[in-house]
Amino acid sequence: MKKLFTLILLSGVCGGIATAQEVNLDGITYYINQQQEYASITGCDNSVTGEVIIPATVEYNGTQYPVKQLDGYAFWYSKCTSITFPENFETVKSNAIYGCEEITSLKFPSTLKTIESKAVQYCDKLDAINLPSTIENIAPGAFFSNIGISAFNIDGEGGTYTSEDGVIYTDGGSTLYMYPSGKIIDSSTYTIPENITKIADYAFNFAKVINVELPSALTEIGAFAFYDCDFIPYIEIPASVSKIGNAVFSECGILEEIYVDSDNQYFSDKDGILMSKDGTTLMCYPLGLGNTTYTIPEGVDTIQAYAFEHNETLTQVNFPKTLEYIGDYAFQWSTYLQKLNFNRTQLKGLGLCVFTNCSSLDEISFPPTMESIGLGSFWDIMPSTINCWAVNPPAAGGAFSDYSANLFVQLGSGMAYEMDSEWGQFNIQEKKYESISDTKNEMNAFFDGKRIIFNTTGSKDIFVFNAEGKQMFNDTTTADYFDLPNLPAGVYVIRIISGNDMSKTMKINI
Repeated sequence: MKKLFTLILLSGVCGGIATAQEVNLDGITYYINQQQEYASITGCDNSVTGEVIIPATVEYNGTQYPVKQLDGYAFWYSKCTSITFPENFETVKSNAIYGCEEITSLKFPSTLKTIESKAVQYCDKLDAINLPSTIENIAPGAFFSNIGISAFNIDGEGGTYTSEDGVIYTDGGSTLYMYPSGKIIDSSTYTIPENITKIADYAFNFAKVINVELPSALTEIGAFAFYDCDFIPYIEIPASVSKIGNAVFSECGILEEIYVDSDNQYFSDKDGILMSKDGTTLMCYPLGLGNTTYTIPEGVDTIQAYAFEHNETLTQVNFPKTLEYIGDYAFQWSTYLQKLNFNRTQLKGLGLCVFTNCSSLDEISFPPTMESIGLGSFWDIMPSTINCWAVNPPAAGGAFSDYSANLFVQLGSGMAYEMDSEWGQFNIQEKKYESISDTKNEMNAFFDGKRIIFNTTGSKDIFVFNAEGKQMFNDTTTADYFDLPNLPAGVYVIRIISGNDMSKTMKINI
């Protein structure tokens, strides 16, 4: 099972020394909030095993304080087998119960009000979870990657949440809120009830469903809704869906195709890949496609967050000239990618951790349009060569974790890069920028004063530079001529390359 790891600060966890406002009782540490008059559980030590019963109150300086809260990392890889919480207990904070491999049950009281996001994680032996109907807030993903949970049961009626067949619903039953990861159904297909209009964030995380049939009334699929559903080979999105969050099908290991009803006004599919209707945003590239090379269609200007996350087959991705932005984590853990060439694109920015842990990357080329590179975008990779053709260093604080690569920049830009706190850590060398590598074969082409005439058929990429070497624009044509746009009078360099590896560089006067 895959786990998500984040950088954390552990404070007072598992056996921390008690301070003036802490009480240690039977290996469990409680923090006393004197101002608000309650105690919270902050940690435990290795002596805490078996069945744990949390007391209703703890004494501090002669005063009894009710135990109302379980803080983050309180039960961090604990060996306990069950935890029973007392009446008056109200809140479970994020990451409160994490990696407890032996725990099988959690017993919550009728006073429970809040369970925060990812409060309970990676506790694989947990079985059914019973929650009171009076609970006010169950955050999306509150129970994350607990692959043994067979049912969520809401005890009683009249509250914000209800349950049926072990599944939690909200919004009057119209939102499927939480499906138990360990639920086993008799049929190979789980049919979501027809009245459901929304699937909540993280609703099916790590679920063992094989096929899922979405209802025709569905309008929204939340972020990470089917995260790490490793048994789904395909999904069909109905015409009614108007909103899809990030990473909906992230880490779905055998997902091969995403189909979108042709009548859908907001989304489409192309070769099984989820796209926006207008084709400008690539939203999800299914992990099960198995291709080693993929060419992103022209017209795509945005690659959505998590779109290619954890792809383990692609060695090369060809980016379109229309590309402008790549979202957070879009290619993280795509460990077979070898080279990134953005030279022919209009790329301006990368989000957070876009290529983190793409450990096979050896060469990266950024275009002159590059403006910003997000934090962590190239952590845990060691490329040998980086080309960055932007005249001014793109904002890139914390983007890299290794600085052993040779960094090539445009002539005259070296000093600016050396003065930059991030780029200045590389071995910087200046060289003349050319958007396309030199090729051996020369094509016949000439300028007639208005247009460029070719002797070769097929697609041709055309790049125009001014006398200072700045790229003015680029375009592609399949015709046997190309009309230049209106340019100020002066000297220009035209670079042409065709699909059959023929090229020509010419200087013209306008």
